[in-house]
Amino acid sequence: KSNKIKLVQEQFKEENHVLVEDDQDEVRYTKTKKSKTPKKSTYEETFELFQAKTPIKTIAEIRKLTTQTIESHLSKLIYEGKISINDVLPNDKIDQLEYIFVNYKEESLSPLKEKYGDEFTWSELKFYRAYLEFSSTNNTPK
Repeated sequence: KSNKIKLVQEQFKEENHVLVEDDQDEVRYTKTKKSKTPKKSTYEETFELFQAKTPIKTIAEIRKLTTQTIESHLSKLIYEGKISINDVLPNDKIDQLEYIFVNYKEESLSPLKEKYGDEFTWSELKFYRAYLEFSSTNNTPK
């Protein structure tokens, strides 16, 4: 049986020598290596636009995100110390927020928002809390 198989294989090779010689697959596509540049994080993209003095609303439009998302990015950037609280809030607002945050230990900002209503936006409260967290971890004065 094995002799018969060998005989058939040899006969096939003789008759179809072109097919058999072609042991290598034809290369149809070549792999191109693209140099991968490290992708910027979404926070870094927001940071760069903010550093260029781009308004928050415009950053949101450019990035196709909501203003709330951009404001949350700014909160994180404040927390990381990449931007200052003074970059996003005027001094009088910072002073008011400093006053209402004295001895405030709650995790949630809801009680403050309920107490002060429209006097402060959610973003202002988040910005100031991020500033306090940054300051407490870095012992940085205002």
